Amino acid sequence: MTRYHTTVNGDIPFTTEEEAEFDALQAISALPKVPQSVDPLAAIVLLDSMGLGAAYKAYRDSPARTLLEQETLLRAKVWERSNPTLIAAATAMGITSEHLDQMFIDIGY
Repeated sequence: MTRYHTTVNGDIPFTTEEEAEFDALQAISALPKVPQSVDPLAAIVLLDSMGLGAAYKAYRDSPARTLLEQETLLRAKVWERSNPTLIAAATAMGITSEHLDQMFIDIGY
């Protein structure tokens, strides 16, 4: 499909480079957006379904966790994607940043 720049002097076809850039931008905009927060219970249900429920509980309840870390994981009304405690917990369970993004997409909010 040829795309055109519309000008007062008529339509000018896109160059090959402009077509490629347009297609790349379209592909990026079609990607699902990562929610910035999710419901903690929904996240725990997903972790458990992935076989990571015990790992999450062990991380959360570890004596190595500060009181603030434990309470953040236990009592937060939402889990923020950018929360350092959540990121540390995910990393400790072997969850990559990309996988965590996909989990947030799967949970939605």
